[in-house]
Amino acid sequence: MKNWILAIILLSLCFGCEQSPTTPTSTSTAQTPAPTTQTPAPTTQTPTTVLDESQISSNWVSPLCSEDALTVKRLTHLPDTKSENPWGALIHPAPEGDDFWIPPNPIPGKPGDIIWARYEGELDGGEAYLLLYNSESVCNEPRAVSAWIAIPNQPAPSAGRPILSWGHETLGAADHCAPSRTGYMNQQGVSTMVSELLKKDFVVVASDYEGHGTPGMHPWAESAAQGKNLLDAARAARNFVPGETNNTTFITGFSVGGHAMSRANEIGDVYAPDLEIIGIVGMLAGVVNSDWVPELVMRSNIRGYMVLAAVVDEAVWGEELAPLKNTLTDFAISKIGVLEELCWQEALAYYRQFEAEELFHFPYNPEFTNGVDPSVVDAIGQRAGVAPVIIIHPLDDPVIPPSAVIEYVEKVCKLGQDILIDWQEDMPHSVAMFGYEETIEALFGFLDSRLAGEPPQTHCGNIPDLPGRGKATVGSGMFCAGFASQEVAQIFFDTNPRLGGGLDTNNDGIACGDQDSGGLKDCGDGRLDLEHRCRSTGNTSNSDCEGGQEKTGGQCNGILHTCGAFGTQVDAQSWMEANIDFAEKIDTNSD
Repeated sequence: MKNWILAIILLSLCFGCEQSPTTPTSTSTAQTPAPTTQTPAPTTQTPTTVLDESQISSNWVSPLCSEDALTVKRLTHLPDTKSENPWGALIHPAPEGDDFWIPPNPIPGKPGDIIWARYEGELDGGEAYLLLYNSESVCNEPRAVSAWIAIPNQPAPSAGRPILSWGHETLGAADHCAPSRTGYMNQQGVSTMVSELLKKDFVVVASDYEGHGTPGMHPWAESAAQGKNLLDAARAARNFVPGETNNTTFITGFSVGGHAMSRANEIGDVYAPDLEIIGIVGMLAGVVNSDWVPELVMRSNIRGYMVLAAVVDEAVWGEELAPLKNTLTDFAISKIGVLEELCWQEALAYYRQFEAEELFHFPYNPEFTNGVDPSVVDAIGQRAGVAPVIIIHPLDDPVIPPSAVIEYVEKVCKLGQDILIDWQEDMPHSVAMFGYEETIEALFGFLDSRLAGEPPQTHCGNIPDLPGRGKATVGSGMFCAGFASQEVAQIFFDTNPRLGGGLDTNNDGIACGDQDSGGLKDCGDGRLDLEHRCRSTGNTSNSDCEGGQEKTGGQCNGILHTCGAFGTQVDAQSWMEANIDFAEKIDTNSD
């Protein structure tokens, strides 16, 4: 979503971490303080010593940081004795159990150094490990970040292996939702793509991002922080001895990871000039920097994103500049505690029960109290990146509509960015798409081209048409499936008429009406039908099923369905269990 400066939850939602008080050192041109420093919980790990001669400063900080954040030097902490170990880590062995995610205090090393590592298990085509590595906050403060890394099991080529740094989607604010804790990289779809990458001799490293899994703030959707995390994860992969990598680096992002990969591309030559970044891959990437997105999200079924955005804005920048009450109602403020407890799909479902007007103040105003709009000052699309980009995107994604992708592409093309778009049909907003042959073909076509040194291609000035919808424009890229009802779609359409091409296809002034392609019709029993009619939910005769298929849950077996086809969740579950090969559109998070 727009580049809101985000972190985990207020002090009361900091999951047991300690937090030092906010102490801005100076005022920046944006008149905003540096983020609050998080102090990791102390551990009993190997003592550290301060090496005064090893002071370092950042190569890049967010424009929202204090003026001296770029030039301030901080001490580098190293263990008294660097243990001999097979990983290339500063400390060996790593702590057992959940203590793995609690970093030593102070955090040792410099960005990209491996603090410690441990073996996780075998994969199809390789082996997996967990890492804790050194990274940096938006304002040049040390951070310990956890990650998952996969190494091929075949011998490495003499020139070393390329690195792919993987940016995951929104998984929730709580530490227990972090990918390295949940086995995220082993789930269907992701594991398929990882196996294919291992066969191609890639080392795949997947950062949890700052404060996710580890104590402290999680700057969700803050591309400045998460972009650094992806670059330092690539450095950590290079430093991981079993990987036998070279500096050749690709960065990829899924959903909010697309925001992170975009910023990593834009700052890579400054923040991490030691990496040879040659390609950026967005797979269902949240390359979103559009001023109309926040209100769209507020009025959609994923309105929980904007609750999180408001809560953590205040956590990072302080109540004086970014008070919750600017965006959230008193009622919504009373409901923010669930963000500490639930992973993201459950959190979205929780906030879906409330109407938008119960949660938010309208019209939405993104500005801080001093008039600064952080989504403008600290956004993606500020300069051309160091490497060419491909965006592999589902045509019918209700979470990140093609309109937002098109708007981003048009913006970066003006900056001189080489960028391709591969529209994917019949794909869910889910990691399940990573297992599709079409997605894998598009990915490796790009990777192979970049590794072969072929001249970069671009769709600038010639964005591919939207299959079945014609010319790719910001207006035609909107569609009805992302709205909770026709009434909500109408509110958005009336507020944003330039985006109405895909909502009012018959030009009658009614958005997502019965006569519009993809229109919404309220069936009167809590269901929304995306194909102009309310379906029967009874388990009636099979005579209306093509090819003699039987019915389960009131619907014909052996064909793709969306959730709108079913009268109840029970019906959908019953049908899915009988049609597991056709379930991706009704189980989009593969749970």
